[in-house]
Amino acid sequence: KYMLLGSDASPEVTEAVASDWWTGTEALFDLCDAENDYVVADSSTESPEATNLLEDEPQKAGDLKSLLQCHLDRTDATIAPLYEECTGSVATPSPTATPKPTLPVANNDGVPELIEYFPWQYDILPLAPNTILSATVLDDNIQRVRFNLQYPDGTRLGFAAGTQDSDSGDLTTYTRTVDTSSQSGKYGFKLEIQDNSDDIETVCFPVDCSSWIEFVVADTAAQVVTAARAEISDIILRNNPDVNLAAKFVRHGFHDCVGGCDGCVDMSNP
Repeated sequence: KYMLLGSDASPEVTEAVASDWWTGTEALFDLCDAENDYVVADSSTESPEATNLLEDEPQKAGDLKSLLQCHLDRTDATIAPLYEECTGSVATPSPTATPKPTLPVANNDGVPELIEYFPWQYDILPLAPNTILSATVLDDNIQRVRFNLQYPDGTRLGFAAGTQDSDSGDLTTYTRTVDTSSQSGKYGFKLEIQDNSDDIETVCFPVDCSSWIEFVVADTAAQVVTAARAEISDIILRNNPDVNLAAKFVRHGFHDCVGGCDGCVDMSNP
């Protein structure tokens, strides 16, 4: 974690000085332990922000400072934005990706469980001839997965069976190809999952199929920005007013979840 603070009166500097950690307005911290896991400070573990590594890692601090300035320049609200990655070398390697867990096993005659789906809620996708909806379910005897689609103009296709795309033990992935070439805007879909158990368990997602999994198909950068801004504003306004989500969205831009959302920034994909 790299910080370049505008004033020595900032809360971060004040806390560091009061705790006798470090002084100054520039700091570099290692938030990961030897196993590349995120360090969580508690009564027995000192905060990783107690040790400023600026003098020990001047090259890495310089790299991060340069990338941060690049990000600030390209997102300057007073000029036309530049939609390109800020890239650069780093002095030390990034943590390796977390190994994938072993495949789960379903309970015999249990209720089918939705493990993963695509697109995710609020996803923004480029305009393309087709978009492939997918759902991965966990069940020892799955019968079918059906998709219900709504177009931006309000047209609904109704539930239709998906095609089995892959099978890994009790995990099965189903897909449905949708024509998205003619309409940009907000789409929605629902899932109905049914197994072959004695009771023929049926699961609908979202819950009871009472709402839609919404995603946006955009054909210009301006539409992407507009859609993202609208979704973020909606999330902030619908949240508990006692929680400042606006600040969290600003901080989110400085954290990368490549290799796992563990607070360790992967500089090969900044």
